[in-house]
Amino acid sequence: MRRARDGYAYQPIPRPPTDDVLEHENERMAEELSGKINSLKHMSIEIGNEVRYQDQILRNLDDDVDRSSGFLGKTMSRFR
Repeated sequence: MRRARDGYAYQPIPRPPTDDVLEHENERMAEELSGKINSLKHMSIEIGNEVRYQDQILRNLDDDVDRSSGFLGKTMSRFR
């Protein structure tokens, strides 16, 4: 009674998990890890697709700038 007033809470001694419990926990964690790996795979594929798309946009922009530069150069030559 005295300990209960001092804030002491009874805690039973934890029992060691059985092999079945450990195996079930390992399977659960493996499934969780598998889900995370699949998510990372999907994200990396999407990142690769986005990089290829933006690379193509930049190449097209570079081509447009080259054409514009040539056109401007010819126009300046005629102007002089």
